Amino acid sequence: APSTRARMMRAEAGLFEADRAWARAISSYQSAARLMPCVSGPHYAAAQLYERLNKYDAAEREVHEGIRIDGPGAEKARAPWLERLAKLREDERLAPQPEPQ
Repeated sequence: APSTRARMMRAEAGLFEADRAWARAISSYQSAARLMPCVSGPHYAAAQLYERLNKYDAAEREVHEGIRIDGPGAEKARAPWLERLAKLREDERLAPQPEPQ
């Protein structure tokens, strides 16, 4: 059943996280999200990893997808996270770039 496979993918993602295999963990969370499109948790978990990897646009997309699934009430609860991601993205954009060598 899709829900069983989704749980297995989430468990696998947790193992990849423990091994610091971030890309594989994100891929497993995304697979879980595809298998259970009405569940927001895998999107938020992927967003946390994207944020850890400084991939703020991808993190923001995953948070928005989780909010879409959770409904209007989730937007207020997730607003601080989205604000933090926007600030991090802007800080990164404004940071001095290293000189090419």
